[in-house]
Amino acid sequence: MVIVYVMIAASFVFVGQANSAAAASTRSTLVIGIQNDMVNMNPWDPGTNSVWKAYQTEWGLEALFGQDPDFAVYPSLADPAQGGANCPAGSLPSNPGYCVDSSGLNVTVFIRQGASGVPKFWDGTTLTPLDVVFTYQTLAWSTAENGVLQALWWDVPRVHLWKYYVDSSNTSMSHIGVEPGAAGTNSVVFHLALPYALFFYDTMLTGIIPEHIWANHLQSGHPLNLTTAEPLTDTWDRSIDFGYGTAGQYTAAMGTGPFMVTSWIHNSNSSVVLNPNYWGKGIASASHVWRGVNYPFTPNSQTGVKDIEFKVYGSLDVVSLALQKGEIDTLLWSLTPGFLNQVQSNPAIGVATSTDSGYFYIAFNMRKAPWNDLCLRQAISMAIDKAYIVNTLMGGFGLAGTVPIGQTNSLYINTSASPPTFDLAGAATKLDGCGYAVNPATGFRTTPSGAPIAASILSPPKDYDPVRASAAIMISNNLKSIGLDIDAAPTSFDTIVTKAFTQPVSFDIYILGWSLGDFPETYLCNFFCSNQDPNINPAGANSPGYVNPEVDSLLAQAAVTVDTTTRVSIIKHVEGIITHDIPWNVLYYRKNINAYRTDTWEGWIPVSGGGSGNLGIYNFWSLVSLKPAGTPT
Repeated sequence: MVIVYVMIAASFVFVGQANSAAAASTRSTLVIGIQNDMVNMNPWDPGTNSVWKAYQTEWGLEALFGQDPDFAVYPSLADPAQGGANCPAGSLPSNPGYCVDSSGLNVTVFIRQGASGVPKFWDGTTLTPLDVVFTYQTLAWSTAENGVLQALWWDVPRVHLWKYYVDSSNTSMSHIGVEPGAAGTNSVVFHLALPYALFFYDTMLTGIIPEHIWANHLQSGHPLNLTTAEPLTDTWDRSIDFGYGTAGQYTAAMGTGPFMVTSWIHNSNSSVVLNPNYWGKGIASASHVWRGVNYPFTPNSQTGVKDIEFKVYGSLDVVSLALQKGEIDTLLWSLTPGFLNQVQSNPAIGVATSTDSGYFYIAFNMRKAPWNDLCLRQAISMAIDKAYIVNTLMGGFGLAGTVPIGQTNSLYINTSASPPTFDLAGAATKLDGCGYAVNPATGFRTTPSGAPIAASILSPPKDYDPVRASAAIMISNNLKSIGLDIDAAPTSFDTIVTKAFTQPVSFDIYILGWSLGDFPETYLCNFFCSNQDPNINPAGANSPGYVNPEVDSLLAQAAVTVDTTTRVSIIKHVEGIITHDIPWNVLYYRKNINAYRTDTWEGWIPVSGGGSGNLGIYNFWSLVSLKPAGTPT
């Protein structure tokens, strides 16, 4: 197996930095304001997947490997003292922490032990190969599905189910090709069904969960056969229970990470506390060097962040005001241009910008008429004034959307693909030509068959995100001006997610956004492969119900194409097809404007990329670097 490392520098820049307060801060709690809360604490539940949950739970989990903003992969729970140059003769080139056999399809990953540190879960239980096997065999139907499906799914059951390693009389098999390594090696062997090109950038970045907790919280029913899209009947593979993780069930977020979720009151607040028994404290190799700086896996327990308090304000305006009043240290959303002007005059507030890892888009439900008509989707797209969104609503802090991938890895961007441009007169002409005639009695157009068109664009309300809410209003007004009776309907974020991504899918048009990783191979299939329709696969994110066999085939080909140039070419071709078909239209890519108090904490590190969940200054690199403002150096 050839591991391809694409090294492109992540860009970030400070636009304003206020002077730190003269007196040193004594703060030990990082207080963060958010305008929406997580629905539950289960990080793996596709139906409630959101950045709000990731922000509050992600630091409790660790994967076998990590990825820095320059796309370098490094051992996390994997043991850097093993593998690499110590691999057996005949192994393919391997790096610290793992060995790849001569076939390239069997990867042995060594778990830390001895001087490298002994990873433990929050409750003190030592992580074992069983936990890793259990993780991959039970998360195949979760938000981690893509990384498991692409690499480890075998049509014919390949290895023992995790239960065998608890009770050897249980001889059940599993479709997920992972098993403990040889006795005494503290390792796990991953059997790839195909040479998944993004194995280390996707599969190996899955957070490891504790078998002793989750074995008691599994679904009773048969999960989906990821090949046939029918319930499994040939194994006892089971998915974790997505219902686990409600109030008080903190172990749903348990991992080996440096922080622990210790309290959560829905729509009020939560506390994430530094793990006092974190396995990596004092372990030299429990760190990673990025751009010449060594970053430990945990904050300094004496001078760093000891706990994080999240406060839910329910409104972007209110949370922005809370920052100005000093109630919070930062907020996890990009400032609006209006608030940027206000905070720039405040000497206790600093501002940084970074390229957002995702994008914001408008989606169409292609399962039903008239949204399954490309002509109508093209006409609606021609009524979208993206220049107005970027220049007026965003104050220039963004780019007009084109292709359905993030902008943090420019290697993959198809610069020649472009959706229909803004042209209201042209949109009206197109509708006329496609048979969408105006009914003189109503003044609105009907479908070619004469059926009335009445729909709403669901978007988060202005107090959640004024840009998306105002964009929906602009699009609605433009559509009505050309005879389409389509309203803007402010709708709660959680409601839109439910309508778009849980069975049965029930929407016409909506506007949402994604926070993404740096490699589109890791998410494009989840968005656009036909078997990823949430009505078929609960872990899927193909909300439009888009079906294109060519896209299915190309994305399957890309997944196993290890040559970077060829794979990138395939991905760009897919971008062009999807941009033409418009299952959704990317409205804009955002430049994050992050504000933070300079009189409480210092050491923020804004990044662009480095994996999903990184919102500018709120990232792993910042959390382990922060120290009270004014701390002597």
